[in-house]
Amino acid sequence: MIDVHVLLRGGENHLWLMECLNSLQGHPINLFVEPGIEGDLNKARIDAIGKGSAEFVSFADPDDIVMPGAFQACLDAVGDHGGAYTRELLIREDGSMIGENKQPGTPRTNPMVAHHVVMVRRSIAVRMEPLIRQHKFGCWWMLCAAADVLGGMQPTGTLGYKWRMHRNNSFVRPQNRVAREVVAELVRGLEA
Repeated sequence: MIDVHVLLRGGENHLWLMECLNSLQGHPINLFVEPGIEGDLNKARIDAIGKGSAEFVSFADPDDIVMPGAFQACLDAVGDHGGAYTRELLIREDGSMIGENKQPGTPRTNPMVAHHVVMVRRSIAVRMEPLIRQHKFGCWWMLCAAADVLGGMQPTGTLGYKWRMHRNNSFVRPQNRVAREVVAELVRGLEA
């Protein structure tokens, strides 16, 4: 099983949220729908991760869609690795397809490689919690980079996620540049 959280930040599009929650039905997961914390996404994510006890942790964003079989593909692929991830599609606000989100590199060199569906071992999340709590954003980027360094992130090859593109997506925010710098520093420290 995988503990999966969906953070609600307030003002979610109700239709998209219902699509997200419906897409999570039938997966081998324990679902936690939790409130976000304004200005401290990392604290909200770590608090949500702490709600469960499964060996693996993951999340879905309330405006996106998890495809059938995605979490099972991660469980099937992970083996002794630190985590696993699927490929993802980009979709428009109306749900029509844009195309696959193809990213170069590895999770330790480019956090967007393992964007969704991504699953990491709880033990890695626990180990990284103090560092993650020192920052306001970039939690999953840090976890994926750490999992890649500490045990490898295993790609499943499966299409598992539909990432909805809209003007309020967090990927357009300037703090992501800072998060990338934090991840690079974290990787250097773990590889030393």
